[in-house]
This record gives sequence, structure tokens and C-alpha cells, in this order.
Amino acid sequence: MIVPGGGPDEAEHVDYVRSLARQGQLPALPGSSLALQPDRVQTSQAQHPPLYYLLMAPLYRLAGSQQSFYVAGRLLGVLLGLAGLLMTRAAVRISFPERPEMAAFALIVTSGMTTYTYVTSTVNNEMLAVAFVCAGWWALAWGLRRRQPVATMLLLGALLGLVLLVKLTGTVLVVALAVAAVALAAKDEPDRGADDTSDGAEAEQSDCPEPAAELLQKHPATKRSVGNRLLAATKLTAIGLLIAAVLSGWWLVRNTAVYGTPLPRTHVRPMAPNASAVLFLPEVAFPWIVVVVEETLWGIWLPWWLLRYGPGLMVALIYEDFVASAALALIRPEVVLAPLIALLIPLVGLRRAWRSGRLTVRQKWLLAAVLGGMVWLMAGLYYQLMLVDGQVTYFVARYLPVMLPGLAVVLAVGAAELMPERKRWAGGWILQAAMAAFSGYVWWLVAVVQVYVH
Repeated sequence: MIVPGGGPDEAEHVDYVRSLARQGQLPALPGSSLALQPDRVQTSQAQHPPLYYLLMAPLYRLAGSQQSFYVAGRLLGVLLGLAGLLMTRAAVRISFPERPEMAAFALIVTSGMTTYTYVTSTVNNEMLAVAFVCAGWWALAWGLRRRQPVATMLLLGALLGLVLLVKLTGTVLVVALAVAAVALAAKDEPDRGADDTSDGAEAEQSDCPEPAAELLQKHPATKRSVGNRLLAATKLTAIGLLIAAVLSGWWLVRNTAVYGTPLPRTHVRPMAPNASAVLFLPEVAFPWIVVVVEETLWGIWLPWWLLRYGPGLMVALIYEDFVASAALALIRPEVVLAPLIALLIPLVGLRRAWRSGRLTVRQKWLLAAVLGGMVWLMAGLYYQLMLVDGQVTYFVARYLPVMLPGLAVVLAVGAAELMPERKRWAGGWILQAAMAAFSGYVWWLVAVVQVYVH
């Protein structure tokens, strides 16, 4: 279904690997001074860090030919995607030890995310980033359970440093690192005295709680506790970021020396002329916010690099003069609306579980890290779109796989909350059938209807 080189920038990723495997050197960005060197391979993917390509270079030499490498490289991508799922499963089993069905539900939900299965089956650096990020979810769950702040931050910092040598979408682990620091800083919070405890209990039971400022004045221990916790969280965050900087900082230094900037880009095609336009001109900013949110949410389920639908059913309906309006007639509404509904229903269940008190503090921290990572990623995509390269609107979902296994956990928790507890085994089978049917429908669109095959 996907010809060799037909995945997102797949041929250029292979060029990067070929440069390392055959010439033992990093490729150059087209148009740079480095590209003037004789026999230097040029590829737009030279903007990416080298770790994935270094790991793939021996496989390229062993494959013997480029066609054979496509098969081997795609198979390795599938294995890395599987490793990400297994690490996420381990994180769920640590965080929900009394609810083993959650791990199964999370894997079932991921199976319906056809974007994930599609990207795993192409040669690109995304899946190694997925493996590191999912290892980060496991490290966060492990750290919250074992309550070992320094060890947890060292582990998360190392994973962040490694993923920064793969792809910038891995920066979502910054959120996991920050969440871990805040959650684990409570261990360093000084114990309250008996008087503080009783006063706190009385305030909690009062029908009219005291304002926060008055409470802090009456109970200095509370103020000291908050200050100590903030200081401890800052120290823990600094530990993790320092480890990450030691592991990956050299790449930024190298880029600055070679290209004059730590984060070189092949293309600079922003949708906005400057940051001021994004901040102060809503007619510039808001339509593209709608595009990014819509394409992110339904791109979770659909590999529209193959379907070529977007951008923008919603934005075309809201803004009649928007560029997407011309393509409105080509968009099948059910392909957009069904995934959005499939996403919103579990979120209703998650809200109910969160407010009902059925989630433990550890579970809430893990889910908050995943949701925060998703917001972080969407904000990064919006920044990229508006101020760096507007071409990210072509298949925004290719940047999502790092978050999809974690997001599947969030949706699994919400879906389970909507099922009667005694019938969740049946609910699991129904969920599996629904995911299989939806996946089959998507691939039928691609293979049979052939809306668009890249």
C-alpha cells in the first residue's frame, strides 16, 4: 500500500542513513556552505539530530541494497513502535495495579489509531523518539511509586537527553520531568505538627474556607511548606535538565558552528510575518489554531498523508474566506466527525473519574503529564506552523506518534469509567470490535476507494 519512499519524507530519511553508512559523514542541508563540499550528501532531514540514523547505518550496510533496507528499516520501525506500546503497558500496570484491564484497554485504543500503525511502517526517526518517550512514561510511573526523587530525575533527564538526539517532538518529556519534580518534591516537605494538622482539618471541614492569603498568615508552616516544595521541585528539575543538556548539548553547539544557529531549518515558510501578528492579530492567529487543533485531534485516528483530505473541515465552515473552503467539497464529513466524537466520549468519562475521587494521586499525576505533553506538542506545532514552516499543515499527524500511546491511556481510563464495572470484560470486546472496524474502514478508504495514495 505504501511504496518505498512513499512515507512522510521517507526517501530523505534514507538518504541521511546512506550518508552515514557509505561515507561515514553527516549530510548537509541544501544551500548551506557544508553542501559545497564534494560528495557531501544533501537532504532536508539533515536538520535532525543523528542518533536514529547512526543506529540505522549498520542495518543499511547489512541490507546490501536500498530496496532491502526499506523492508528492514520498516520492520525495525514496527519493532520500535511495539517497544513503545510495551513500555506504556508497563507504566499503566505500575500506576493501575488494581485495574489490570486498563493496560488491555490502552493497547486496544492504540490499535485503532491508524496514524500510529502507519508511521511505524515507514522509515523515519519518529519511532525511536516514541520508544524513548514511552520509556519516559514508565520512568514517571516508577518514580511516583518508588518515591526516589533523584534517581527518577536522573532517569528522566537521561531519556530526555537521548530523545533530543533523535527528534524535537521528544521535548514532550520536559512536561513529564516537570510533573515528576513537582510530585516528588512533596517527599521533601517538612512534617506538620499536631496543631497544624488539627487546624488544617478544621479549615477543611469549614463551610466557608478561609482565603488563601489569610490561611498562609495564620499558618506559617503552610507557607514554608509551599516554599520548600517549590524549591525542591526547582532543584529536581535542574538535575534532570542538566543531565539532558550534558547528553544532547553538543549537537546544538555543532549546529551553531556549522550553520550559525543551534536549530537550523531547511525551509523557513512561516504563515505569519512575525510574532506580533500571532499575538495581536486574531484574524491571522485564530483560523490556524482551529486548523492545528482539528487536524491534531482527528489526525490521531487517520493517516491523511494517504487520504489527503485536509486541511480543515471546521475552519472552512467557520471562516468562509479561508483557503480550506475551496477544498470543502472534497472532505467526507464522517471521516472528520467520527474521530472527533470517538475522542470526546472517553474524555467525558475521564472528567467523571477525575471528579469522583476514583483516581489516586499517582494516577492523576501520570494522566496530567500525558495531557500536558499533548498540549505542549500542539503548541509546538502551532509555533512551527506560524513562525517557522507553514508546510507542517500537510499531515500534522506525522508529528503525533510520540504522544499516541500515552494518549491511549487517557482515553482508556475515560472509556472504562463509562462502562459498568462488572461488564468491563464485555466492554473490552466491544471496544476491540469498534477499533478493528474503524481501522478497517480507514484502510478500505485508502486501498479500495483510493482517495489518494502517495
